[in-house]
Amino acid sequence: MVNKYFDRELFAANDKLAKDCTKKLLDKRKYSIKENPKKRGVDLLVYNKGEHIFNIECEIKRVWKDKEFKYDTVQFPERKEKYALLEKPTYFVMFNADQSQYLVVRDKDLLKSPKAEVPNKFVYKGEYFFQVPLKKVFMNDIKKAIKE
Repeated sequence: MVNKYFDRELFAANDKLAKDCTKKLLDKRKYSIKENPKKRGVDLLVYNKGEHIFNIECEIKRVWKDKEFKYDTVQFPERKEKYALLEKPTYFVMFNADQSQYLVVRDKDLLKSPKAEVPNKFVYKGEYFFQVPLKKVFMNDIKKAIKE
């Protein structure tokens, strides 16, 4: 297994934006959302009445440019598996390039999905991705994914 090297420019262009967009999806009256202070940890920690109830790992998929998701599966890097194995549930949120659309995948659905090696512009060989079937994806509906 080969992992993509950390890219400061990509991080700077996407991390804060993805977190800010994700925070806007949740009801502030019900949830308190904190950014994880651990640099290599899951992105967001979500609380209800002071109790940590779930996590969110979020990203922006820059190649998803349209409103419609035109791929057969949703791909998440195998390196994110550690977030699906945390004590509290983790929801994986992916935004399109202009953040007008998003999708959500539950940790259990990620873990049940097959993995495939996917050559890409960052790692040409040896990086594996979960291939989450679209029937397991919640399009623009985080509330349904977390079953508020």
